[in-house]
Amino acid sequence: MWLPPNRFDSSETEVAFLGEYCQRFASQRRVALVLGILISIAYLAWDYLYGAGDAEFAPVLGAVMANRVASALLLVPTLAFAMRQRFERDERYATRWLVGMLIVEFAMYCRGFVLAPYPYDYMYFFMGMFICLIFGFSMLRLRSRPTLLAMTILVLMAAATFVWNWQVKQAHLGAPAARIYTWVALSFLISAAMMGVVVCTLLERSERLTFSRANELARLNHSLEERSLQLEHLNEALCISGQQAEERAKALIEMKEQMRQDAERRNREKSQFLAAAVHDLKQPIQAIGNALEPGQRALDHNDVAGARRMIDLAAAATRLMREQLAGVLEMSRLESGFVKADIATFSLAPVLEGAVSQLAGLARRHGVQLLAESRSNPCLLESDRHFVSRIVLNLLSNGIKYSDPGKGSRWVRLRIEPRETHLCIEVSDNGLGIAVEHLDTEAIFKPFFQANNNLRESEKGVGLGLSIVQAMLALLPNHRLTVRSQVGQGTTMTLDVPLASTQASTLVVDPGEWVGPGPLPQARDLAGLYVLYVEDDELVRATTSALFKAYGILHEAAESYAALGQLLLRMERVPDVVVTDYRLPEGATAIQVVGATEAAFGKLPVIVVTGETRPAEAFPADWCLLRKPLSSTQLLLALHASALPGGRAALAE
Repeated sequence: MWLPPNRFDSSETEVAFLGEYCQRFASQRRVALVLGILISIAYLAWDYLYGAGDAEFAPVLGAVMANRVASALLLVPTLAFAMRQRFERDERYATRWLVGMLIVEFAMYCRGFVLAPYPYDYMYFFMGMFICLIFGFSMLRLRSRPTLLAMTILVLMAAATFVWNWQVKQAHLGAPAARIYTWVALSFLISAAMMGVVVCTLLERSERLTFSRANELARLNHSLEERSLQLEHLNEALCISGQQAEERAKALIEMKEQMRQDAERRNREKSQFLAAAVHDLKQPIQAIGNALEPGQRALDHNDVAGARRMIDLAAAATRLMREQLAGVLEMSRLESGFVKADIATFSLAPVLEGAVSQLAGLARRHGVQLLAESRSNPCLLESDRHFVSRIVLNLLSNGIKYSDPGKGSRWVRLRIEPRETHLCIEVSDNGLGIAVEHLDTEAIFKPFFQANNNLRESEKGVGLGLSIVQAMLALLPNHRLTVRSQVGQGTTMTLDVPLASTQASTLVVDPGEWVGPGPLPQARDLAGLYVLYVEDDELVRATTSALFKAYGILHEAAESYAALGQLLLRMERVPDVVVTDYRLPEGATAIQVVGATEAAFGKLPVIVVTGETRPAEAFPADWCLLRKPLSSTQLLLALHASALPGGRAALAE
């Protein structure tokens, strides 16, 4: 609390404080200047009395009195300035004048101290220096920082004066009493200066606190006055028009009723969404159950062909169920608010090539010709690469699935058309088309809506494609999807995406799902890989272990974080990669698993499987993140990319 107080954070507040401070103490400072002149004149009488009665003082009386008169006259210009208006408005300017005047006056007292003979210098003229110090910090109401500067200068001047006085009057100052006078006088001046700095600091701190409280009180009073005025206007309005108040109340009731109905509608839609999701999930589950029993019986009778047929049926049902779960979870993530669009500049060509390549097999199975327009000039977009890729995939797959089986030539065409500020990605087909009522009501964007879908149950999908598209578009600024369709003629969907303003591109490789015949091309590289696997679900752990064995992957499995600790003590080889579920029993997570493995073996590649809806940015950046439900292909591709040298480069190719 002894340090100079801090200035106000706002420069406007600081200026207002200095102005108010200067105006409030202007009169006191004028009085102090007048009093200083009167004190200097009054000391003339004391000088004359001392000089008339002492033979040693008499020779210097004239010089002493002249110094006293000059000291009084030097105060007159400052007093004249103090009568001007600027003295009441500009605190910094007034402070410079006052500090300068104080230093000059103190210098005159120091001169009188040297002129006076011993012992009058220490017994009488020293008190003038002392009074000048006290006068400076008590009457002039200087702020703490100017006071600190002024007192430091005055003490240094006093010390220099004592040294000078010692040189001039060595003949008289050799006695012990004279030396005591010197040190006592200097200590008095230093004490007075320190006291002055502390007093001015406390006074300024108090003034600033008072000003702050007054400002706060004024602000509150102003706020109360505004609120009172608002209440008066409100009362006038209520008195003038009671009918308007009734209408407003009625409108408020209607708005609340509308909000209640909207909430109930959203609740019904959510219930219908869950019911439809559960209903659609029952179908593949039933199919899996139906296929496993005859498959097991076929194995018991060594009917390999029959067992393979049942396994293929179960695999198809599993793929359908995984797609359904993935669609439901993606809708949940998009509507939860956790997913944010990652806007970046990227090239469109790899996105379209990947979509066409991924859907080529589906198009062949349905007898649909997939046409993609090629352009030599690269198109750079400003969007979320994953969102655009997913939207294009959904539009193309819808065109394939809703092709017209009665037409000899069936096609889905993908073309792009650059405009001035955006790019049009057009997906058109000659399929079944969409009825006008479905377009007008936007029913095609509702979850689980499937019109004219004549596909087999194993290939029918879940009816979430366009719902996911609409949810993604809601997160992308300046994107738009338009739909034109005619029943029996086909459908054209056009996606407008902003063009990038820069030529730099950011490319991200997404391996997707392997759709070719036979095992993965990378599977031959996985044999002999050593995996540390942590999963608490016994069924998932057993099936994943079987998958590892099928591809020759060596592994050690733990069902919990506690079991992992025991397993790490027994392991004699450093694993190539760690695969772990995110949520584990007893509140443990993949964070503890990774910490334990790093403590035992150092930094290792990590693959984390999670069902969390949080965005990828919420997880450590060095994790390979896989979201549930995932296929065996995705897991094997992640193992190849994470654990093997060159895996990521090979995957990108």
